[in-house]
Amino acid sequence: MSVHSASSRFTRPLSVYVTLATRTYLPQKKKKMSSLQFGVLSSFDHTMQSWKSYKGRIAQWYIANDITETSDATGTKRRAILLSALSDGTFKLASDLALPKELQDVPFEDILQLLDKHFTPKRCGFGERCNFYAASQHADETPTQWAARLRGLTAHCGFSNVEETLRDRFVMGMLPGHERNKLFAQDLAELTLAKAIEVAETIRSARMVAAATAHLAGQPEQLYKINQKAASKTISVDKCLVCGRSNHTSSKCRFAKYKCKKCNVQGHLQRMCNKVNYIVTDEVDEGDDGKVLKISCAYGEPMTETVTVLGVNLKFEIDSGSAVTVISSSLYNKFFTSVPLSLTNKKLLTYTGNKINCVGVARLPVTYSGQTHDLDVYVVREGGPPLLGRNFISMFKLQFISCMYINETENLLQKLQSQFPDLFSNKLGSFNKYKIKLHLKPDSNPVFFKARPIAFALKDKINEEIDRLVQLGILKPVEHSEYASPIVPVLKRNGTVRLCVDYSVSLNKQLIVEKYPLPTVHELFTKLYGGQQFSKIDLSMAYNQFLLDEESQNLTCINTHRGLFKYTRMVFGLSSAPSIFQKAMESILCNMEGVLCLLDDILITGPSREIHVRRLTAVLSRLQNAGLVLQKEKCEFFKNEIFYLGYKIDKHGLKKSPEKVKAIVNAPVPTNVNKLQSFLGLVNYYRNFVANASSILSPLYDLLKKKTKWTWTSVHNKSFNKIKEILASEQVLTHFNPKATLILTVDASPTGLGAVLSQVGSDGFERPISFASRTLNAAEKNYAQIQKEATAIIFGVRRFHQYLYARSEPFILRTDHKPLISIFGPYKGIPEVSANRLQRYSLFLSAYNYTIEYVRSKDNCADYLSRASLPAELHSSVSGAGQAALAPDNVHSLFCESPSPVDHAAYVNFVVDGSLPVRLSDLRDETKRDGVLLKIIGFILNGWPKKVVDIRIKPYFNCRVQLSYEDGCVMRGHKVVLPEKLRQRVISELHTAHLGIVKTKAAARARFWFPGIDDALEKMINSCEVCTQLKPSPPRAPISPWEYPPHAFYRIHIDFLGPINRSVFLVVVDAYSKWVEVYNMKTASTSVAVIDKLYEFMSRFGVPHTIVSDNGTVFVFPGF
Repeated sequence: MSVHSASSRFTRPLSVYVTLATRTYLPQKKKKMSSLQFGVLSSFDHTMQSWKSYKGRIAQWYIANDITETSDATGTKRRAILLSALSDGTFKLASDLALPKELQDVPFEDILQLLDKHFTPKRCGFGERCNFYAASQHADETPTQWAARLRGLTAHCGFSNVEETLRDRFVMGMLPGHERNKLFAQDLAELTLAKAIEVAETIRSARMVAAATAHLAGQPEQLYKINQKAASKTISVDKCLVCGRSNHTSSKCRFAKYKCKKCNVQGHLQRMCNKVNYIVTDEVDEGDDGKVLKISCAYGEPMTETVTVLGVNLKFEIDSGSAVTVISSSLYNKFFTSVPLSLTNKKLLTYTGNKINCVGVARLPVTYSGQTHDLDVYVVREGGPPLLGRNFISMFKLQFISCMYINETENLLQKLQSQFPDLFSNKLGSFNKYKIKLHLKPDSNPVFFKARPIAFALKDKINEEIDRLVQLGILKPVEHSEYASPIVPVLKRNGTVRLCVDYSVSLNKQLIVEKYPLPTVHELFTKLYGGQQFSKIDLSMAYNQFLLDEESQNLTCINTHRGLFKYTRMVFGLSSAPSIFQKAMESILCNMEGVLCLLDDILITGPSREIHVRRLTAVLSRLQNAGLVLQKEKCEFFKNEIFYLGYKIDKHGLKKSPEKVKAIVNAPVPTNVNKLQSFLGLVNYYRNFVANASSILSPLYDLLKKKTKWTWTSVHNKSFNKIKEILASEQVLTHFNPKATLILTVDASPTGLGAVLSQVGSDGFERPISFASRTLNAAEKNYAQIQKEATAIIFGVRRFHQYLYARSEPFILRTDHKPLISIFGPYKGIPEVSANRLQRYSLFLSAYNYTIEYVRSKDNCADYLSRASLPAELHSSVSGAGQAALAPDNVHSLFCESPSPVDHAAYVNFVVDGSLPVRLSDLRDETKRDGVLLKIIGFILNGWPKKVVDIRIKPYFNCRVQLSYEDGCVMRGHKVVLPEKLRQRVISELHTAHLGIVKTKAAARARFWFPGIDDALEKMINSCEVCTQLKPSPPRAPISPWEYPPHAFYRIHIDFLGPINRSVFLVVVDAYSKWVEVYNMKTASTSVAVIDKLYEFMSRFGVPHTIVSDNGTVFVFPGF
C-alpha cells in the first residue's frame, strides 16, 4: 500500500540503478611509423598574403615531403592538403569560384588554375613601364638595394634588353650626389649594370668613411653659435644618418618617419639630405642647436642686400647659414643707441666652443621690399659685416632661385616646343575627333532677330573683327537663314572689340541643353595633394577650336550691320557649349593623375619634377593629337605657386587670390540690397576659408529677407568690417590626402552650426581642409542643446559627404557634447529611448565608417564657428541655468517668440488630442508657471551640468538625453512632460473608465510622463472601491482528474467534515463505488482516533491500495 497526498497524480516507484564501468583490453595492431615531415605549412589567407608567393611555397613543400605527381597521380592528396590550408574566407572564395561544382570534386590542377586566374590580375604593360620609369632611389637605400628593387619592377614590363634598361634607370634614378656624378662620367659603351653598382657602392663606402673621420681634418671657422642647451663637446664618429646626432643609431631615431623638407622623402631630416648642396646647421626640433654660421670662401662674391633699419640704409650680407641677424657693437653705437638693448640668455659660441661676447639684442624696425617688420638683431663686440640671418629670410619670405634651375627650365620648355610644334603654333586649332552637333527641341520654331544698331565709334573696329573671324574661317557670310541672333560688341582693354552673341533671346530657348556635369572646385582640388610645382595650360580661342556640323552652323547665324554670318565653329554664349566642351576635354585627358581641367583651364602637378615633366608631356601629346592649339602667352610652367580658378596654389595648400581679396577689402559700404548681394557673392567664393562665416554674416543676411526694411546700423557695419578683416588675413587650406586620417569637428551654438574638416599630416600635425557653417532656422533654435549638437554633426557629415563616405579607414568625429558619444557611438546600436530626431540621426550616421570622440569646448576648433551673441533678455535668462531657475519675466519672452512651424505644433497636438481635458494652451501656460520645468528648459537649451543636487531635478537628469523642448512644451521622446498642476487632472481623467492598473498605465505612458507617474496611478486605483469591485477574480487552478480504479475499495478518499453541533465527522469515500462511510469523531480528531476508525473500516472492506488525503496535520503524523 502506498500513501499519496492530494497533490500527487501517479505512483512513482523508487528504482536504483548501478552502472559498472568496465575496461576491455584488446590486442592492438602495431602502427606503422609515419615518415618524417619537412617544413611547416602555414595557412593561406588571401586578404593578407600573396597567392603567387604561397603557391611557390606549397609546391616546394610538396616536393620536400615527396608528394608529387608520381606518388599522388590523381592529385587527391595535394588537393586535400591545399584546401585544408585555406582560411575560412579563402575557402569560401574558392568554393564560389568552383560553382556549380563542389570544390572537393574539382581536380587539383583545375583548382590551381581557378586561383591563378582570380589572384593574378591582367597586367598593363604600359602601366608597369610607367611605374618602372617613375621609380627613384630612396634616401635610405644603398645602391645594391636600389638595384634589387628596380629589378623587381621589370617583372611584367616586357623589355627586350632588360640589363641595358636596368642600367639606364639605375643611373638616372639615383639621388643627386657623388655616386650619380661619377656614373654620369663613365663611358656608356663600357658601363654595365654590375659595374655601375660596384662603382656606386665603392664611392658610397668611401664617402661614409670620410664622413666618419671628418673630425680629424680641418673644419671651417664658425663665428657664432646659439646654444639653447648645454651642448656636449665630445665628437662621436658614428652619427645617425637620419638626424645627424651621435647619441643613437639610425634604427632608433625618433625622426625616422619624418619627411625631408627639401626632397619630400621619408627617412631623414633636411640637414642629412643628399639633395642639399649647402650646410644646414639647425632644425626646428626642440633641443637642437641653432647656429650663426659664416664660412669664409675664396670663391664667389657674397650676396648683399640694402635694408632700411630704423631709417638707416645699411648693406647686409645674406647668410642662409646664420640662424639670427647680427651687427657689430660699433655699428649699433653709431646708429641705434636710441633703442635700448635687452639681455638674452642665448649663448654665442664659435665652432670650437669659444664664447663670443654678446652685448644684447635689440628689436629694430626693418624695412625691405615695401614691408616693415620688427626684427630681433643681436649685437656682438667684434665681427665682420652685418649678417642677415634666417629669421630675416623667413620673416620677409626671401626666395633663392638657382641659375642652373632657370636654365634647365628654359631648356626643357624649348624641348617641349620643338617636340610639339603644332601645339605652340599661332594657327587656329581644330578638334579632330568629331564635329559638334546642336540638338533642337521637337516643338522648336525658328527665331529671327534683326540687327541691332551699333555705336558709330565702334563700327570700324567691329568690321575689323568680322574680317578677322572670316579670314580664320570662324565666320562665313550667308544670304538667307531661318535663325538669326543679335550681336553684342564688347570693348576690350587693348582697344579691340570682342564680338559676343546674345543667344539667350533666340537660339538657347530652342536648344536641348547637354546635361554633362561640370566638376566643382572641391572635386578638382582633391588631385593636388603631393604637388610640388605647377603648370597651367590655356587653349587659344578654346570654343572656336571645335567645328560644328553643317546643320548646327545654320542655327548659329548672327545678324550684323553687314548682313548675315554663320559660325562654322562653336561659339561662346550657346547654352550647351560649356557641357559639350567639358565632355570633350575630359575625353582627351581622362584617367590622368595630377591633371585638373575645368573648361579651357588645365593644371598639371606632380610629387617630383620628373613625374611633373612626364605628366606635362603626356598632356601636351594628347592635346596635339586631338588637333588643339595653346595660347603660349597665357601658359605657365614649373611654378612654385600659381593662380588657378581664383585661388593661389602652392605645395602647402590653397590660398586666397590677392586681387580678389583686394576687391573685397576695398569694397564700399552697400547702400541697397543689390549691392549687398554682390558683396556677399564675392565673399562666399572664399567662404570655406572663414571659420565662423554664418555667425559673422548673419546680420547681413537678415537684410536680404523680403519683409526686412533696409536699415544699415552699427551691427551691420561691424559684420561688414569683420568679414573684410578675416579675408585679408593669411589662411591656408591644406591639400586633401585620401590616405590621411580625416577629422570632422563640429559644434553648435544657440544661433548657428559649425564644422571643420581637417587631416593629420605626415608630421603628425592637424591641418584644416575646409570650414563650413550655417545659421539655425526658427524651428532649430527651439531644439534642445543636445539636439542642436546632433544637428551640427549631421550638417558636417552632409556638407563633407564626398570626403567621408565609403572610406575604408574610419574618420574621427569630434564633439564637445559628451552624451552624444554614447548615443552616436558606431558600436552602440540605434538608441531605443532617445528622442525621435536623434534616432533618425543615428540611423543616418550608420551609413558612415567613423569613430566618435569627446573634445573639451576650449579645445574645439569648431566652437567659434557657431558662436554668436544671444538677445540680451534671453542671454540673461539662461546664463545661470546651471543651478538657478529662469526668471519668469525672461522666460516669458522665450514662450512669446514667433510660433514654431506647423509640423511641431501638429506633433504636440497629436499627443494632446481632443479626447483628454488638456489643451496645448493649458500645457504652455502651466509649463511657464512650473518652477521645476523652467529649470529643465534652461538646461535643455543651454546644456546640463555634470551633476545636480536638487532632488526635484534628479529624475529629469537621469533621462536628460530623451528630453527636448518643442513648441512651448517639455517632451520626453514623444511624450509630453506634465506640469505639476495638470498631473492630478490628467490622472483623474485617465481613471474615469476604471480600466485597472495595467490599461491605465498603458494609456498614460502613450502620451504623458512626469516623475512618479506609475506610483500615482497605482495609489489612486488601489484606493478606488469601484476598481476593487470590478477587479477580476484570480484564475481557477485546472482540475486534474484521477484515473478510474480497477475495483471497489482500491482507492479511498478521506477528509473531515464539520464542526457540526460541536462534533467533527470523518468521511471515507470509495472512488470506485462511491460508497460513503461517516464516523462521528465527537471532539477527538487526533491521529490515533482516525487510525482506530480506519482499522474498523478496513476490517469490513479490506485494505485499499491507495489512500488520498489533503495532507492535514493528523494525516501526516508519523504514527499514521
